[in-house]
Amino acid sequence: MWLVSLISYVDRNTLAILAPVILAETHLNAEQYGFIISCFSVAYMIGNPVWGYILDRIGVRRGMTVAVGIWTVASVAHAWAGGFFSFGIARAVLGAGEGATFPGGLRTVTQTLSPAKRGRGLAISYSGGSLGAMIAPLIVTPVAAAFGWHGAFLFTGFLGAAWLVFWRFAGKGVD
Repeated sequence: MWLVSLISYVDRNTLAILAPVILAETHLNAEQYGFIISCFSVAYMIGNPVWGYILDRIGVRRGMTVAVGIWTVASVAHAWAGGFFSFGIARAVLGAGEGATFPGGLRTVTQTLSPAKRGRGLAISYSGGSLGAMIAPLIVTPVAAAFGWHGAFLFTGFLGAAWLVFWRFAGKGVD
């Protein structure tokens, strides 16, 4: 779950890192950008308890597969966004999917670790987000320089898809 937390923070920071280029190219203004960012935050806030419920019902293995699948598609959708509404929708779907990150981490820790190790396990799981935020510019900037901002969002989608393949094998002991 450390890795999924890391990837979620790379995904959510990609727009902020590339905002100057995207805003200039798409002619979005600062107010519109603010609303687009809010679309993520509102959907994420709503997604947290919804995903908590879903993960309790269908399990972490299936639930996180669905959640990461949703946010991977949303991340890639940013590559084709060209205006206020398309970015807003992509951002909202990304936030809704990423709302599963921390409920999934918590549930995985409680299911796989003894009570004496859960605090450390949760800390490791959640620390992926901090590292993801720190390394996002180091990853996204060169990818965007080589392939453009569209390519950077395709790359973040690739990261999500790679995690899904990894999870297929690593998530076998979790449900």
